[in-house]
Amino acid sequence: MVISSIKLKISLGFALCIASVLAITAFAKLLYPSEYLKTLDLWIGSFEGVFLAAILLFRKKWPLWVFSALVFALWSGYAFFWFRVKLPCGCMGSMLNIPTAFSIAVDVLFFSSCIGMGLLLGASRQWIYLSVLLGFILSMAGFAIAEWVYQGFVLKII
Repeated sequence: MVISSIKLKISLGFALCIASVLAITAFAKLLYPSEYLKTLDLWIGSFEGVFLAAILLFRKKWPLWVFSALVFALWSGYAFFWFRVKLPCGCMGSMLNIPTAFSIAVDVLFFSSCIGMGLLLGASRQWIYLSVLLGFILSMAGFAIAEWVYQGFVLKII
């Protein structure tokens, strides 16, 4: 399937936007990890670095955008847990303490944008529907992971 020039420019724009946000968050987690979750921040910061490289390298492929949407769905559920317990999500390590609601909004925006990019680049409607369904499931999984981190690490330290 041949992708038009305008679609390639749109995918480049979205890839640069998402990669710039991921670069900031990876930098923050790697150089300014949260005091209580240093190991987790180092792992996630490293993943974000690899993830942003993949977005820049494979931006013309719809499977990348579907996968990216699922990652952002997982992260939105993780941030939602911290929002519910009224604590910062640590999405920027200890460098910046942004409101958790803002992190959730960015994750939802990126989830929607990635689904749209997948559709624009040729993903079938079945893949889009499946991605949205899996996005809800992974969002709940992200919530459960955050609760596990909270119960297993944060409460034991405090």
